[in-house]
Amino acid sequence: CVPVPRARASKARKIFEQAAQRLNFEWEVIPPPESAAAAQTAIAAVAGDGEYYAVHLPDRTVLLRKIGRGEPHWMAFGREVLGHLLGCPERTSWQTCMEDEAAETGRATAFKASFDPFDIMQE
Repeated sequence: CVPVPRARASKARKIFEQAAQRLNFEWEVIPPPESAAAAQTAIAAVAGDGEYYAVHLPDRTVLLRKIGRGEPHWMAFGREVLGHLLGCPERTSWQTCMEDEAAETGRATAFKASFDPFDIMQE
């Protein structure tokens, strides 16, 4: 799950559809489901037990692409599209996002500390 700012959320579907068009495929569109279980049921109805790629849009609509046996799928597809949607195309390649060990350790420590108020073992 990747949070998308409200100002960009309305553009998500259009950007994913444009990306699909460039790669010569179309999305199956699943209307906003009532629950996560309903979403899984709807996805299974379309994709069966095969492989698929799903995009859960901010309006809860699901874009689904069935991936056929032996059909290639570009693994960085979502990262590429989201990088452009979020206005940071320079971050679409993980190699350009690497930090040194000290920076990673600092971010991990800060992330863990943000959960301290919820840790029942510290009471």
